[in-house]
Amino acid sequence: MYTSFQTPARQSKPIMLWAAFIIIGLVYAALTNFYFKNSSRIDLEALPVPWPFYASTAVLLCGSLSIQYVKKMALKGQWGRATFFLLTTLALASLFLNLQLVGFVWFDQEYYALGIAPNTTSPVIWLLFLSHIAQFAAAVFLILRVLYRHINRNYRHGTIHGLEEATVFWNFLGLCWLYVFCLLLYFQ
Repeated sequence: MYTSFQTPARQSKPIMLWAAFIIIGLVYAALTNFYFKNSSRIDLEALPVPWPFYASTAVLLCGSLSIQYVKKMALKGQWGRATFFLLTTLALASLFLNLQLVGFVWFDQEYYALGIAPNTTSPVIWLLFLSHIAQFAAAVFLILRVLYRHINRNYRHGTIHGLEEATVFWNFLGLCWLYVFCLLLYFQ
């Protein structure tokens, strides 16, 4: 049974979100499994972790704190502060994307400047990065959607369902990046 605020579509969104988490987790598990099964091969090389990935990790953690504050301020009904933290999260998302792209360019330059041909390691890492960037694009879309709904005053005190889903997805994105980052540190 659902109340007037809980339509069937609103009830199905958390289920779809968790289904997406499971699918994304399976993709990461498959790529990790591929790498570890092939780790004894001679053509696998250690990949150095570029500095933008360290910086983007710190930026993403700040973005997670920022979006948590958005939720906290929205629950308190402090919409001005919620707007500030929502715009801060969006700015941090932009900085994160720029740092990620600088890191990708660094990988390309590092491989070809040293005369190293791409090996079996690079497709696995690139697939992990590209799947992460696809997630990131979805998270930015959600933040923009939340900002649009926030500006149009669609959220009321106690009814912030879209914001809660965006917060959960953003934090899941952070966990996925920490996973990729830890894998890079392990492979180093």
